[in-house]
Amino acid sequence: MLTSCHWILDKPSKDFTWILFPGFAAALYFLMAEADNTFYEVMAFIVMGMIDSGHVYSTLWRTYFHKEERISSSIYIWTPILIFAIGFCWFHFQIPYLYSFIFYATAYHHIRQFYGVTKWYEKLDLSFTKWSGRFLYLLSLTPAVAAHFRSDLVIEFYTKKDLLMYPDQGIFKMIIGVNIILGICYLFYEIDNYRKGEFKLNRCLSIVAPVVLYSSVFYIGKDGFQILLPLMVAHGIPYYAMLGVGLTRTRSSRFPTYVSVFKAVLLTAIIFGGFEFYFEREIIDFDEKYLYIPPKLWESMLLGLYVIPMMSHYTLDAFIWKSKHREGRLVFK
Repeated sequence: MLTSCHWILDKPSKDFTWILFPGFAAALYFLMAEADNTFYEVMAFIVMGMIDSGHVYSTLWRTYFHKEERISSSIYIWTPILIFAIGFCWFHFQIPYLYSFIFYATAYHHIRQFYGVTKWYEKLDLSFTKWSGRFLYLLSLTPAVAAHFRSDLVIEFYTKKDLLMYPDQGIFKMIIGVNIILGICYLFYEIDNYRKGEFKLNRCLSIVAPVVLYSSVFYIGKDGFQILLPLMVAHGIPYYAMLGVGLTRTRSSRFPTYVSVFKAVLLTAIIFGGFEFYFEREIIDFDEKYLYIPPKLWESMLLGLYVIPMMSHYTLDAFIWKSKHREGRLVFK
C-alpha cells in the first residue's frame, strides 16, 4: 500500500530536479561524453569551480555571515585555527596519507548528506526506521569499496596516490556478488514496507538515487573525472537547494525567497569558488612533488590555509544541520 509523503521542497518534481536526481543526470552525461571537446571542459569547470568549490563557501551564509549564529558558539573560532594547525603540520612534516585523508573525508561528507536527506524525509513524515540508513550506507559504499580493487581504474585528483588501490579481480567480483545480495535484500525490505502500509516514496528514492549513482560511476566509470564529477553534482546541487530551505526559514528577513538565496549563493560561488579553482591549479599546482620533497615553510602555511575552507565546511555542516541545533526546529519544520 502506497501512503502519502512530504517533500523537502514541497513538491516531488522539485525534489526530483534539485535533490534526488541531479547526480544521476550528470553521470549520464559524463559517462557518455567525449572529454576532448570545449563543452565538456566548460561543464567540468562549472562542476569543479561553481558547484563543488562554490558550495563549500555557501555555508558562510548560515555561519560566519550570520551574526547571531557566529557568536552563538566557540566552534566558529576554534575550527579554522585547529584545521590550519593540523594541515600545516601534516604538510610540513610530510606525514603520509594527507591527500588520502582529504579524499576519504570528502567521501564521508557526501554519504552523510545522502543519509541526512533520508532522515529529513523521515522527520517530515514522522516515519522512522533504522534499516533505511543501513541500506543506504551498505548499497552506496559497496560499489565505492569495489572500485578500490579494479585493475582498470586510476582515480587522480590531487595526486595519483589519493586512493588506496589494490587491484584484484577476484575480490572485485566477490564484492559485486555481495552488492547484488544486498540489493535483493533491500528490494524485499521495501516490498514488506508496501505490504504493511509503511512504504514512503520519498524515503525510497532518497536511497535508490545515490545507490544508482554510486553503482553507475564506480562500476562503469573509466577515470577519475567520470566518477568524481557526477558525485560533485550529486552533492553540490542538493546542498544549494537545502541551503535555500535553511536560509529562507532561519533568515527570512534577509532571504525572503529562493531567488534571493540564489543571487547570494551564485555570487559567493563565482567569487570564492572561482578563486579556489584558480588557486588549486595555478598557485598550488598539486603534483607528486609534495609526496617526496619537503615543502618550504611558506608552502606549508599556504597549504594549511588551503584546507581551512573545505575542512571547516565539513566540520560546521555536521553542526548546523543537526535537528538539535539552535535553528534546527525552523529548518526541519
